[in-house]
Amino acid sequence: MNKIFQEKILDTIITHHLPVELPQEMIHPYYQGASIRNIPASILKNFETEIPNTIPLLPEIEEYLLPQQYDDIALLLIDGLGYDWLLNYLAAGRNDNTSPKFWSEIMAQARISPITSISPSTTAAALTTFWTGAVPAAHGVLGYELWLKEYGILSNMIFHGPAAGHGSAGSLYSAGMDVETFLPVPTIGPALIAQDVVVRSMQHYSIVNSGLSSLLDKDSHRIPYKTISDMFCNYEQALSNENLSPKSYTWMYCSAHDSLSHTYGAADPRVHHDFTTLGYLLHTFLQRTQNQSSRKRLLLITADHGHLITPKDPKYDLANTPDVQDHLVMDPSGDNRLPYLYVKPGHEQDLVNAIRRHWAPSEFALLKSEDALKGGLFGETPHYLRSLNRIGDYLLIPQDTSYLWWNDRPNPLLGRHGGLSRTEMVVPLIAIEF
Repeated sequence: MNKIFQEKILDTIITHHLPVELPQEMIHPYYQGASIRNIPASILKNFETEIPNTIPLLPEIEEYLLPQQYDDIALLLIDGLGYDWLLNYLAAGRNDNTSPKFWSEIMAQARISPITSISPSTTAAALTTFWTGAVPAAHGVLGYELWLKEYGILSNMIFHGPAAGHGSAGSLYSAGMDVETFLPVPTIGPALIAQDVVVRSMQHYSIVNSGLSSLLDKDSHRIPYKTISDMFCNYEQALSNENLSPKSYTWMYCSAHDSLSHTYGAADPRVHHDFTTLGYLLHTFLQRTQNQSSRKRLLLITADHGHLITPKDPKYDLANTPDVQDHLVMDPSGDNRLPYLYVKPGHEQDLVNAIRRHWAPSEFALLKSEDALKGGLFGETPHYLRSLNRIGDYLLIPQDTSYLWWNDRPNPLLGRHGGLSRTEMVVPLIAIEF
């Protein structure tokens, strides 16, 4: 790993600022070349195609990670893997003689750069960006829960059902949602297929046909898996049929890191051990496939966001602040680490006063949603015409480990994401030729 290169890019990320008022320690998404938004455009560029309103990685990152043209590219998305968490994991492994060295050996042959996530740093928005190359303000999937005015529903954007619904996945379709027309921007699949690139999507069988998957990878060859070893074997088998297609792009999605980090916090040994197991499976896959073909192949590994440990605290439960609720039209939407507030007409100052009675400015900053959109927090123009409706009147921006919980169910989460802290926003982009 080239530490000098990593430190240079990290400094570029940290000092990058959009024209929007955010707390000083926040990381601004680097949409113009050093974010997950830029990965799809660089992949399209490798296969000699493009789609409108996308921007590739900065030349120095692209030349370092993708120095030549590849026949086969796979993108392994490890949900929730933060850049600092990865570096800490590797450092701990070097200092522990009893710890398996799978990831250290993988990194010895890898090139790595830090990049930013998007805002909000959450899966529904990020995966839509990975499949479109568009910023959130352009594709319109701006959070885990969104007010979709056109359907009159506060919606869960993973399961495509009402946010308050239980076991109602897919019920948005009866309200008029159509996965063929919902996104106002194109996905990358058709552009790649038009270049005779085989497009595959490998996801756990429980989500391979989920609402979000159906929205994003509808043009790909879906290959469900049951375990991570199954996923790698499926990919190895697909590669063995290389003569049947001139080129390929494969999406591989792993969710366990995120799930464990939500439940136990990213510092828990379970998260560490699961990542070690993933390293073993990846290491053995690379050993089996290394130099087994004359084709030029590249594995990219990245994440949609990092994870922040947020100790549970009843003062961040909206149910305990009825005077704040009194000034809202409805429950907040978005994410616990970036809530969108819809304010009753004429109640703006009353809302601000109520928020300040309960929480200090060091816990939550307030930003008008229109200012956030104009300032580029959700990406440059052109913006989707429905985006402003979907982010409410104010953004409540958590600082440190604060969050806002508004669900009527008990709060089960110890780890969260969606916000603008370095832990949530900076992720790795790793390149391995095999």
